Amino acid sequence: MSRTTLPKASPESEVSTWISFESGSCAERGNAYALQELASLHIRPSRRPQAEDGPLRPASDGSQCSQNTETRRGSKALETSTLKHPSKLRRRCIWFDTYNVLMVIVLVVNAAALLAFAIRNRDGPSRALALRGTLTAVSVNIFFALLIRQEIVLNLFYDILSRVPPTAPFLLRKHLANFHHFGGMHAACAVSALVWYIVYLCLQTQSLLASITTRRTPLRIVDISASYIVLVLLIATILTSLPQVRRTHHDVFERVHRFAGWATVLALWLHTIVVAADPDSDSPPSASASATARNPSLYLLALITILLILPWLRIRKVPVTPHTMSGREIRLSFPYNDMPSTSTMRFSLSPLTEWHAFTTIPGDPTSTSTTNSNNDASKESSILVAAQGDWTRSLLASPPTHVWLRDPPTRNFLSAVYMFDSVLLVATGAGIGPVVSLLATLPSSPPASASAAHQNAAGIANAPAPRAENRHCITFGSSARRHTPRLVKVLWIASHPHATYYSFIIHAIRRVDPDALILDSREGRPEIEDVVGRVVRREGIEGRV
Repeated sequence: MSRTTLPKASPESEVSTWISFESGSCAERGNAYALQELASLHIRPSRRPQAEDGPLRPASDGSQCSQNTETRRGSKALETSTLKHPSKLRRRCIWFDTYNVLMVIVLVVNAAALLAFAIRNRDGPSRALALRGTLTAVSVNIFFALLIRQEIVLNLFYDILSRVPPTAPFLLRKHLANFHHFGGMHAACAVSALVWYIVYLCLQTQSLLASITTRRTPLRIVDISASYIVLVLLIATILTSLPQVRRTHHDVFERVHRFAGWATVLALWLHTIVVAADPDSDSPPSASASATARNPSLYLLALITILLILPWLRIRKVPVTPHTMSGREIRLSFPYNDMPSTSTMRFSLSPLTEWHAFTTIPGDPTSTSTTNSNNDASKESSILVAAQGDWTRSLLASPPTHVWLRDPPTRNFLSAVYMFDSVLLVATGAGIGPVVSLLATLPSSPPASASAAHQNAAGIANAPAPRAENRHCITFGSSARRHTPRLVKVLWIASHPHATYYSFIIHAIRRVDPDALILDSREGRPEIEDVVGRVVRREGIEGRV
């Protein structure tokens, strides 16, 4: 099934201008939160609808596009049809996104702290104080790297995001909408922790060599031996986290990430104990105990350990019902009471080795009812899975009867949609799942007038009406929000989009946007950027997702 381009994966890709929806497992494509880390939101201030600026042009290869058209060659054609050779300025703009900006900020803060540490310790103060300082820096970075990935923390931030009114300054909303790039902070904290750990290891090695002739070295030898092992594990963790390695060897990435992380935390506990014991110190035991109680690393490690254990207390095994949609897609439904909209959950068949993130669809998506509160649909949820890698292909080949899932559901970047007065939602294939989850929170739109329901511009039929009245009052989760006028337009590209197994998706889209543009990927090759640009200009859209 076709997909939008991941901007992080290809510097030449044009689609760094919008958040991308992808079918299949987010983690399998390189990151458990790829939807958050590898996407970019392009939004501009709202303006009045403009007059039609000409027909939507056919693809550059001469093929015509109709509402039931996309490309037989799938995603590669879509990726290369818009901008094959971006300018150097565009490449720089693509690099200068929120993800990289967050990385730079965290790295600069750590560099400043490291410089201050070097200046303060240039006269050779107490070895124990220097070691405690480096361990504290390592612990702080690991703590924040874990904290920013916690579901509870993400839900808190996304809930605040969703409550920002569209009347807030546009520049503020624009930057808040890029919160899904928090992965930049996670990555930078991990790299900074490695740098501080190397400093700690250098200090320990220097101290060991200086006291090698004493009798008080066995404990430190054990400590420093563990340090070099952990250093190798940390380097392996960062190397396997590189996008190129992560995409092609995801299983290796996830296992190294998990088990090396656990080993690192155990080693930090050992380092903290060794530094507190300070074998070369002549201080009495009471003084060492007092120093240990004042060591920030001790409390940070306690919090880190809690953050590592907490997710494992929230996993459970649930039965799933497979619904085969096509040869490359399957819908898995499972029991879940009142699944929040625009949420992502992690699923696994082998909890110790791998987890995969999918956007959930609350309720029974095949039901034509506009509300699930009065029936058993609210007790069910589902995910759309497309064959993208070995794990998802195995699900299609042999659908499971049970899966492990991890609570709680995590809000995703679609929560930012509520901040804008008008949005265009663009999705391909099974990546329509997040859109269906969002559309479920919107009330029905009145049908478009018959005279404006159909257009035929350069081969594209049923294009969006010049100005369809599609305004809604939005609710977020189960709590009512203020009434906000909103325009929601949908562009979906898929193979056989009007097939029977997609009927629930068509219903969900048409219920909110009767003039949605739905393209069939089998018969043509639309220039996506051109189509999106026309709709954005025609409708005065603030954001395209």
